[in-house]
Amino acid sequence: MSQALWLALTELRRRWIGLAGGLLFALFLGLMFGVLLNGYIRDPETANMNDLMVDYLLIAVLPVMGTAFSREYLSWSSLKKDPFLKRLGFLRMWPIPLSVIVWSRLIYSLISYVAGTLALFAAMTAVGWNGYVSQWGLPLYGFFLLFWFGYGLTLCGLFTCLEFGIRFKTYTVISFILVFALFGGLITWHVLDWNQERAIFERVLHLVQTYEALPGLAACLVAIVFVGLWKSVLTRRITRVDLP
Repeated sequence: MSQALWLALTELRRRWIGLAGGLLFALFLGLMFGVLLNGYIRDPETANMNDLMVDYLLIAVLPVMGTAFSREYLSWSSLKKDPFLKRLGFLRMWPIPLSVIVWSRLIYSLISYVAGTLALFAAMTAVGWNGYVSQWGLPLYGFFLLFWFGYGLTLCGLFTCLEFGIRFKTYTVISFILVFALFGGLITWHVLDWNQERAIFERVLHLVQTYEALPGLAACLVAIVFVGLWKSVLTRRITRVDLP
């Protein structure tokens, strides 16, 4: 594990610009989230799109906080060059155990996720300090964030498996399908207005109001289990993928 941590930290030092860009983007998203949520809390009846966008930011964006910004996502040439698989191929050239490579990828993702999510939550808290934070109370707000932290942590390993387990073209297609499918699903959910309680974040809020820290702790426990699952999936994919 120490070797995997060293490998992950070495890459983070080399790619610090990407991580810094990811943190700035996380701060921007946190500010946007805070403004939307403040608008919805002040007047739920007239804030028609606010609840939908808050749900989308929490459900769709949090899991991708584990992917630090890098030039691979900003260049069309990545569709042809498969930069993630090339990097994986470079690592496989050296006498590095497969388990070390897999854990290094997961640790890299986890560090990026924790840093990005904390930045996002900090911006959310700053914007909503005199709004939803004071209205809900600090303990309840903390339980609310704990649940969403565990949720995002549960799924962030999925994108690491996609990055280093399939071709970049396929990864791009799957990402677009997930984005539009999730947005369409959330619109359908909100239009149906099931139980007169459209917003998913409101359901989570009611959950933590009832059970306090328990939902958040359960989400974090599930996330720990999923880290082991993503390790197994990524190990299997790396042994089967054709490296360029």
